[in-house]
Amino acid sequence: MPFKGIAEGEKLAVLFMALQSHCGEFGIRRNSAAYHTAGKLTLKLFREGATTPEALATALRDATLSASNTLEIGQRVVTKDTAEGGTVVEANKHQIKVKWDRGRTSYYRRGRDGNIRHAPE
Repeated sequence: MPFKGIAEGEKLAVLFMALQSHCGEFGIRRNSAAYHTAGKLTLKLFREGATTPEALATALRDATLSASNTLEIGQRVVTKDTAEGGTVVEANKHQIKVKWDRGRTSYYRRGRDGNIRHAPE
């Protein structure tokens, strides 16, 4: 659990529930690199004042949809405006490469508001 030794009791429950809900919504596998990145983001947002499950869920969703910082190889993505599907085929700390279902390829910088987001399951 990414919050062990950091939060206790009710605060731990809020953090854990928000992380599990977020990962389920965006198809992030437990114990993957993306899961741990999402855990760090959850804790950062909690420390910045998003202390309720609702506030954390909104902040996590906004951060993920705008930055796509948790994408990793093999994850499905969609475009924001057309819902065209694709798969992340390369990823490093600076950029990701997406192979779209229709055959084209796109590159996106991490931490920038791009046109992609995690595909809903």
